Amino acid sequence: MDKSLDGIRVVFLDLDGTIYLGDNLIDGSLEFLNRCEEKGIQRFFLSNNSSKSVTEYLAKLHGLGIPAEANDVLLSTHDLLSWLGNEEVTETFLVGTRGMRSMLEAVGISTCSNEPQYVVL
Repeated sequence: MDKSLDGIRVVFLDLDGTIYLGDNLIDGSLEFLNRCEEKGIQRFFLSNNSSKSVTEYLAKLHGLGIPAEANDVLLSTHDLLSWLGNEEVTETFLVGTRGMRSMLEAVGISTCSNEPQYVVL
């Protein structure tokens, strides 16, 4: 495994199905993450599942014994937040989960507006 990581500085890892499946770690994933840590390789965890917030993903990772910080988790919701911010959108009507709602509201975007600029799904 050492040789295959030579020269690698950063890895981007999908979460469900790559690091864990449901509530179980995939065999070898924790060992791989530990090896990355030992070699100083930065890790980012990705998900296109917008149903959970970064906080929820961190709780899951920590519960599985994987150390991670908020900046280590990149979600499709981050792209949404970036786009809404660039468009100066502050009023939406969200049809989504509590996790997505918390991320939008954390940056000052209303999610239950009677006069939304956009409906967010």
